[in-house]
Amino acid sequence: MSIASTAMAQTAGEEAAVEVVVTGSRIKKPNLQSSSPITTISAADIKASGATRVEDMVNTLPSVFAADGAMQSNGASGTATVNLRGLGTSRTLVLLNGSRMAPGSPVQPAADLNQIPAALIERVDILTGGASAVYGSDAMAGVVNFVMKKKFEGVRLDLNTSFYQHHNDSDYASVVSNRGFALPESNVVDGKATDVTLVAGVNSESGKGNATVYASYRTVQALLQSERDYSACTLSSFSTCGGSSTSYPGRFFTSDYAKSYTIDTSASRLASYSAATGAYNYGPLNYYQRPDEKYSLGGFITYDFSDTLHFKSEVMLTDDTSTGQIAPSGIFLSEMSINCNNPLMTTEQKTAFYCSSSMIANGDTTTVAIGRRNVEAGGRQYEMNHTSYRLRGELTGQINEVWDFSLNMQYGSTNYKQVTKNEVSLERAQKALLVVTDPSTGNAVCQSYLDGTDKNCVPYNIWSIGGVSSAALKYISAQGVQWGGTGEQIVSLNTSGDLGAYGVKLPWAGEGLKTSLGLEYRRQWLDFDADDNLRNGLLAGSGGKTTPVSGSYDVKEVFTELLVPVAQDKTLIKDLSLELGYRISDYSSFGKNDSYKAMVSYAPVEGLRFRGGYNRAVRAPSVTELYSANSVGLFDGNDGCGVDDPSTETPTYTAAQCALTGVTAAQYNNVLSSTAGQYNRLGGGNVDLKPETGDTYTFGFVYTPDFLKGFNLTVDYFNIKIEDKISSIGAQYILDQCATTGNSFYCSKVHRASGTGSLWLSEEGYIEDTLYNTGSYKTSGFDIEANYSRKLPLGRLQLSYMGTVLEELITQATDTSDPYDCAGYFDSSCGWSNPKYRHRAKATWQSPWDWDATVTWRYFGKVDNFYGPDTSGTYASSIDAYNYIDLYASYALKSNTTLRIGVNNVFDKDPPILPNSDGTNGNTYPQVYDALGRYVFAGISLSF
Repeated sequence: MSIASTAMAQTAGEEAAVEVVVTGSRIKKPNLQSSSPITTISAADIKASGATRVEDMVNTLPSVFAADGAMQSNGASGTATVNLRGLGTSRTLVLLNGSRMAPGSPVQPAADLNQIPAALIERVDILTGGASAVYGSDAMAGVVNFVMKKKFEGVRLDLNTSFYQHHNDSDYASVVSNRGFALPESNVVDGKATDVTLVAGVNSESGKGNATVYASYRTVQALLQSERDYSACTLSSFSTCGGSSTSYPGRFFTSDYAKSYTIDTSASRLASYSAATGAYNYGPLNYYQRPDEKYSLGGFITYDFSDTLHFKSEVMLTDDTSTGQIAPSGIFLSEMSINCNNPLMTTEQKTAFYCSSSMIANGDTTTVAIGRRNVEAGGRQYEMNHTSYRLRGELTGQINEVWDFSLNMQYGSTNYKQVTKNEVSLERAQKALLVVTDPSTGNAVCQSYLDGTDKNCVPYNIWSIGGVSSAALKYISAQGVQWGGTGEQIVSLNTSGDLGAYGVKLPWAGEGLKTSLGLEYRRQWLDFDADDNLRNGLLAGSGGKTTPVSGSYDVKEVFTELLVPVAQDKTLIKDLSLELGYRISDYSSFGKNDSYKAMVSYAPVEGLRFRGGYNRAVRAPSVTELYSANSVGLFDGNDGCGVDDPSTETPTYTAAQCALTGVTAAQYNNVLSSTAGQYNRLGGGNVDLKPETGDTYTFGFVYTPDFLKGFNLTVDYFNIKIEDKISSIGAQYILDQCATTGNSFYCSKVHRASGTGSLWLSEEGYIEDTLYNTGSYKTSGFDIEANYSRKLPLGRLQLSYMGTVLEELITQATDTSDPYDCAGYFDSSCGWSNPKYRHRAKATWQSPWDWDATVTWRYFGKVDNFYGPDTSGTYASSIDAYNYIDLYASYALKSNTTLRIGVNNVFDKDPPILPNSDGTNGNTYPQVYDALGRYVFAGISLSF
């Protein structure tokens, strides 16, 4: 059951409250009292969710927004991250046993949740708002602290398995079949996952020490978009399958882009290209769920040298391999040279591409923009491997009866490697397209073979159906490899004490002041490199050039906290206390900054507590943000000056608006759209970046009434504003602002290719969108939690509710631009769904017969499209509210054996279908909604 960290009232006869350290402070406090809003998720909650992936469990919480995870394929990093409040994964600090986790990958610096063994989680604490005064950089939106089970005795085996079951009966099946594409089976069972964890622990003979070790293995099967009828084609509208111009048998443009052709599949003759029939359906081969294999090993050791000196350590190793797959590579409308005496081409084909008789006779070349999908090789695959290490040792003890201390040392690192497979080498493809007749044999051979510059070249015959030989496929195929590492070292010393022992207390308080003082040193580094194919951008389907990154920084910090009991046990003042904190940091990369907090907690009577305060948080720029070199990559979006077919369409923007973006009068209505919705973006780091600053205000109350035993209610308001945000402005936003406002700042960043005016046909056309300190984020709303537990004649009933009301989620792209609010919206600059209201409600019956049953209701509020209402049927104007019902039961078969079974999305509800929406995978948002249907899971725990 999820509970709020609140003051727990003691009944008569209970022992005195034990002082513990609560997430959000380093000062020991009685009864888990916290001035900051904290949500705690228990191990039972995790088991009831059926999650074998930690991110799946976290994403069910109303305060958590979608982030990197297993349901991404194109552009996936292979990591799993958490995004509190929708402010970005880099602004959520992730802790493991109260100490920060190292960066998860050199390509995604946020902590990787795959490193956390789900079966060993004891609880998860989620702290709202800035916490930099306590934990340092990155705690802008809040803190997520995973607390692991330690001091285990005995042996326990946890075995979990799960799969998806779905009935394909959506309205989109007819859209797919009408286009001539294959449909999946009516009833499918797929996406199986298995997770096995073995834990063993032993206490020392003296009882002073404990050693706990664990080993876990997880495997997840791939699930293709072809296995769901609503994703079996890439929708361009609610009634039409779209696709890519890079197609099969292909799309071929004349050098002036006046005409485009394809190959008639029945006769290998040229035919006019039509997007309605020729666009390539790139969806089916994309992974909905990436395959994954993970191994984890680790251990925890604790030892009490005496009553006043204690040691604990952690050793953790994780090796995780995940593979993303998207549609086959190819030649993506690149301008290629074709020799006019190519024996593989018909005279009709040569003439169509402006080869005159003299050019044919002389063997001159012409230019053809080729969009040809390399279907013979299968889907592009990105095999991503992360091997992470975490070593931590902590010595704690008492200096005397007043002061205690904690000395912490830790090291964490991740080694990363990605192998890109089934790619096309543009360099070799160009050689393989320059084909001549060998005068000695009469065979068609590469020009480079004949002149001796490349004896391995094999002709690439794309001019007739079935013309590509296995030898040609092998020749043009290539792979790319990128690798790197990132890590962090931390040394910290903290001491805390009760100044009341020295008589330091206010006259109205029964307790004295408590304080904490500490020092911390932290170093973070990153190295990233790639092979020549990626460095030089030689692979056709891997975007632009991959640039090496290397850098590091360190920081020295001093921090302190002070807890001031102001008044206690007075009339209408059961407890009134202040909590103050300050941290000063000195970074090698930019210098000094500071963070601080001031919180208040007021309980007028037993059972009612008001809390609130202010936090100033900071986030230092990461190594990647500082040192990444500028390079051209891809972004999902649209060009309002582009069209799919110049003969039948007109651009969204006027000629005057397009002129602002660099389109000439001659180019207007002739600029081609990317039918895949991907355009070029120049991104990169900035060594002049400064820290972000964030201001968080919270206010709320905790109510635990005496007259209703077992009930507690918390309501907390949050208001977070981040200024000087480190981010790119957004390529789509830059393009739209240029066209609609003519602002020179934005228009100077739009670079169209000469001749074509394109932003995607070549790297000459791109939108400049590097990192800056500019603009702001702001969000506010309410978190509401309620819990109730009551003994019944038969067993016990437990009820819990957790909801978030999102008032605003505002982005100001630059310091001078107009802000826009994404609360209640999706698509465009708002990205994935941002409902104004979400909740998770649970009811659990603990029966007297050794079994429990839980029903969970997950609710996502309605959201509207940021683009506004649609009347053409090409995109979704809104997403209706979504309700999911989950069921779970557990049974203690024996004292050492527990069985678990559950079903999420019991009614097999289809996800919202979103044609033409930005950032979708399989025509929906699978990191937000249940995209794959009914989720069935089962597990068993054996203890020895």
